[in-house]
Amino acid sequence: MGQRSNDQGNQTPGVPDLPIVLSPRAIRLYFFAVLALGAVFAVVFLFAYGLGETDASRAQNQLNAIKTGGAVIIALGGALVLNLGARRQQTNEIMLWQKARDQSETLRASAVEQLGSDKAYCQIAGIHALKELAKYGKDQKDAVLAVLKAFRHHVEAANVRTEVDKAIVDLDSPA
Repeated sequence: MGQRSNDQGNQTPGVPDLPIVLSPRAIRLYFFAVLALGAVFAVVFLFAYGLGETDASRAQNQLNAIKTGGAVIIALGGALVLNLGARRQQTNEIMLWQKARDQSETLRASAVEQLGSDKAYCQIAGIHALKELAKYGKDQKDAVLAVLKAFRHHVEAANVRTEVDKAIVDLDSPA
């Protein structure tokens, strides 16, 4: 019943695809199935309770049918509340996913910007920031390794090159 909401696929390494959430279609389908089931039960109860041998027992049975119909309506109200709760949960999951993706992109952009600095301490800080970012998943780790390997070829300072080599070795080693 769940589906992925991002049809384009994930373009941010290290951030997982959207979690499988209830689609609006699945939620509506569930709601209408409960509604139809409630209507069927109400009709069945009316016919079952509406029959009686005497007028007094028929009246009592019809009163029970009305009570049962009320219970069905209350159950449908509960189903509606669950429907709204599921939609709220779906929205929250999507917002959290988007926030994680945006933070990952911001962190990576900031770290790569530091690598572009002409100061060695900024470049080393960028290397360490990328190493921390690589801890968020295999995709992120692969992207960080690619950036560090490309950066290694353009480094002039020996201390920065040493830090890049250490970071590459740390990231390449199986954990």
